[in-house]
Amino acid sequence: MDRQTRLFWSFTTLSLIISITFVQPIGAEYADSRHLSSIHQHVLTRPGDFTRNPIPAEGKVRTYGIMDNTMASQCLNAGWHDWFVERYDAMQVYSPWFDTDTAWYANGFEYKDLYAIYDCTQATTPSSSPVSPTSPNSICASANTEHLALYNAAMDAEEDTSEPDWLLKDDEGNRLYIPTTDAFGRHTQFAADVRTPAFRGFWIEQMHSALTRGSYEGLFVDDVNMDMNRALSNGECRPADFPYEPDCVWETDIEPSAWSGHVVTFVQEIRDAFPNHTIIHNSVWFQAPIGHKHTDAQIQAADIITFERGLNDRGIIGGNGPTSVSAFFNYNDDVHNAGRDVLHYLHVFGFETLGVLAELKQMEYGLAGWLLISEGGDYIGSSRYDDPMNWWEGFEVNLGPASSDRHQLTPGVFRRTFEHGVVLLNEPASSASEAPAHIDLLGLYKTLNNECIEHVVLPPRTGKILFAVDACTQAAGFTH
Repeated sequence: MDRQTRLFWSFTTLSLIISITFVQPIGAEYADSRHLSSIHQHVLTRPGDFTRNPIPAEGKVRTYGIMDNTMASQCLNAGWHDWFVERYDAMQVYSPWFDTDTAWYANGFEYKDLYAIYDCTQATTPSSSPVSPTSPNSICASANTEHLALYNAAMDAEEDTSEPDWLLKDDEGNRLYIPTTDAFGRHTQFAADVRTPAFRGFWIEQMHSALTRGSYEGLFVDDVNMDMNRALSNGECRPADFPYEPDCVWETDIEPSAWSGHVVTFVQEIRDAFPNHTIIHNSVWFQAPIGHKHTDAQIQAADIITFERGLNDRGIIGGNGPTSVSAFFNYNDDVHNAGRDVLHYLHVFGFETLGVLAELKQMEYGLAGWLLISEGGDYIGSSRYDDPMNWWEGFEVNLGPASSDRHQLTPGVFRRTFEHGVVLLNEPASSASEAPAHIDLLGLYKTLNNECIEHVVLPPRTGKILFAVDACTQAAGFTH
């Protein structure tokens, strides 16, 4: 989830970590008895008594935040602690920096990418030549000791020809990368070979060490990518090109059809290692069709499935295709039917040029999409308007229990009714000439910014959160 821009570097060195074991996966290419016999079993339980909060009504927003640099100063100020506890039902946090803060905030999720190994020879700012991994200018130096420890272990394995490699490579021996770039357009994260037991064991050891340093609710596992063609890069690809440019084509000794099985082996080991912690997966929903055995197993290995960008993803379109709004809603329903909750983490696009009102329309569209699928145990967050200095009123919404299922008024126009209001959404237009939807509400409602209405004009790619009222006074100011 925006690793380079969101990652809050930890401030202390990596603690000594204890050993663990895991069950050897059936058919794993690199199963090595020397590794498996030397790792001792350890299953981590959450410290203290933990009681999950009661599931609220479907129309009650449950917020998920990311404790990054923007919010760090407030977090360090005890005067803000009650504010965080009251407004964030869960937060993504970073050990060891947050370890002592778990004393006042118990719903933290420790972040870790499933198969990223940071290239510690890259500098914090672009450099024409590699830097020492221990240089103060390295992206892994000083405060980033867990990244450095993982990098060093991977380099040691690469030099030891008798041991399986930790880094995934193409058929020409070139290291492959996770297809995400940093703020400077660089690929900074090598792709680990998830088939390698030693890598998987080291990953679990690091997570175990983090979770035992504080009282965390669980772990957020990023890049649970089930499609190998979108999971890897040769370092020449830009994310916007991937995987369509010729330079993004490579060959490895992993069959694309087998990749998802290796990912499932890993996430099942993580589930087994942390049975009493809540696990969140960030995976790309349209890569992994429900009903495939590997997709179903991956979902079962988590408690919460993330839909990064939520309905705000610009690739989600109108109509009935595999990346349509209807397909997105149906996938959320399938996750719920599997007994799992969902997290929508909204992104806002074009805010540099479109302005605040356009941002707020995107936020309301994404929230409307979330309310249309919510079953009460789900979460929503955003990369904008989610910190104490810039908080959006939409995160305070409570429409109460749902009194209807999601349904379509006309093709592409969705509605759901709640005890205290209504949610409406018009999907993206299939053509530039598509007209807005006109909806008579058959009653008086108030919008998020206190506009009194009885009729809605809903352009394509727009949502409305409406509160039922007996009477209201028109508020002054802008509307959205």
